Amino acid sequence: MEESSVQQINLKTTEFMETAVNGWFSILEAQFHLRNITASTTKFYAVISSLPAEVVAKIPINILEGRKYEELKCSLIESHERTKPELLDKLMSTNTITGRPSAYLQEMLSIAKRIGIGEEIVLHKFLQALPATISPVIASQKELNASQLGKLADKLMPLLNNINTTAFTAQHTDKSKSNVRIRIGVKPFFPEQKTKICRAHIYFTKQTITCKPWCKWETKHKNTTKLMPTLTNIK
Repeated sequence: MEESSVQQINLKTTEFMETAVNGWFSILEAQFHLRNITASTTKFYAVISSLPAEVVAKIPINILEGRKYEELKCSLIESHERTKPELLDKLMSTNTITGRPSAYLQEMLSIAKRIGIGEEIVLHKFLQALPATISPVIASQKELNASQLGKLADKLMPLLNNINTTAFTAQHTDKSKSNVRIRIGVKPFFPEQKTKICRAHIYFTKQTITCKPWCKWETKHKNTTKLMPTLTNIK
């Protein structure tokens, strides 16, 4: 019966990855489930036929001769899985998020679970790895669990990219106009225009009582003279 099953199966296996052996077996076992494959020998040969030759060559001879799927699976995982010190080092040394924050967080949580480290340490590392503009927002969401925090960070990252793009554009625009000296609050009509009228006259026109020496307001002296008695009376 098993020999017949071996000849009839047609699995769509993914490429074997030495850095993700557990994940590779999860995909393979999903294929077994969908095709209702339960015989240990059938699973064994399915795995052997999907492995690269250099990996098969490193499998102990007693495992190959035993032809038992579970023993083969355990042997491959033990051969390629990182030790606890290696996993701990990876958890502590990974400080940069290169993809989606939620994927980074899930990977760290998976490592922490395998070496017996609490979720609090992972969340602390996660907050450290996030950009400084996002980290306080995530840290303030005390009612959300780890999965929800990762999804929230996913939504905030594109907003951060838009802010950075806007700031970059504004910075270069300012540099291109560095030769134009315009006082804050007074916008030019053309690039080379310089301020000729002080802000007080722009805001209050002839009613102003203050002015700058360089101001070109034609009647500023007359206006100031007329207003001075009024200010004296008020006092």
